[in-house]
Amino acid sequence: MRLDRTAIIRYIKKCKNVIECNCVTGDYSMLLEVLFENTMELDRFIGELQYFGRTKTLIVLSTSVEHRGVEL
Repeated sequence: MRLDRTAIIRYIKKCKNVIECNCVTGDYSMLLEVLFENTMELDRFIGELQYFGRTKTLIVLSTSVEHRGVEL
């Protein structure tokens, strides 16, 4: 099944809980960073995304290094 990337991006841009969306190489086509108040809201969002195709969900348990800028 070929994904309609334009439709997915259009949908994701409307989702206020999506903090960041990256198109990536490898086994997956996109990596989303999302923020929800609880797992029920996350579950609902995942269900909506599955309209576009299969998803895989990872939950961050802890952060060893916070996001930081890079000096060029």
